[in-house]
Amino acid sequence: MYAPDGVWERQSGPVEGRDAIRRALSDLNGVQVIGADMTTSYMSYNPPAVVQTGDFSQTVKLPNGKIVNATGRFEATWMRSSDGSWWIRRMVTRPNTAKPAGN
Repeated sequence: MYAPDGVWERQSGPVEGRDAIRRALSDLNGVQVIGADMTTSYMSYNPPAVVQTGDFSQTVKLPNGKIVNATGRFEATWMRSSDGSWWIRRMVTRPNTAKPAGN
């Protein structure tokens, strides 16, 4: 889904280029993604880009067996390629860092 020069900005640092993003997503160091969800809250069109923002949640199983639930916000900037396909030019994910009440 990423453009050849796409960028994935994540908490551990940016990953640049479609091939590098593909490698980063396939090398999860023993972390198993159990479930993931992204919900769009807003989209805007500012030619030539579409910006999509919303919330994400992800459940993963760590190598030690612990189950972790992560939530946060995302912003994706989509660009249309010369053949008319839509590609992600930039994806930013920001995890929620606030601790739940009572913790």
